[in-house]
Amino acid sequence: GGQSVFVSNLPHDANEAQVRKLFGGDGGLIQRVKLLPAAGGETRGFVDFRTAEAAAAAIQLHDGGDHCGRRIAVAASRRGGVAKKSDRRSAGARARRKEAREASRE
Repeated sequence: GGQSVFVSNLPHDANEAQVRKLFGGDGGLIQRVKLLPAAGGETRGFVDFRTAEAAAAAIQLHDGGDHCGRRIAVAASRRGGVAKKSDRRSAGARARRKEAREASRE
């Protein structure tokens, strides 16, 4: 099966086409790119690869590398496997909802 990697510290104006090109273009290894809204001047997101081997190679090649003058971070996604539509909520949104629930209990 496929594997998803998490990419952070991309330029705030990064788009899907640029990320696809960075990770090897359309050589058939990338299933999907899902970028999250820019936060604090950086864009982050997920790149879903067709194979775990392609994802591992991308991590090895790009983690800590330079992209448009920024040092990007690339790591295996903690959610494992390829992203599902239900995974589209950002970590920040989940944290805000959790804080709101905790505040309403007080």
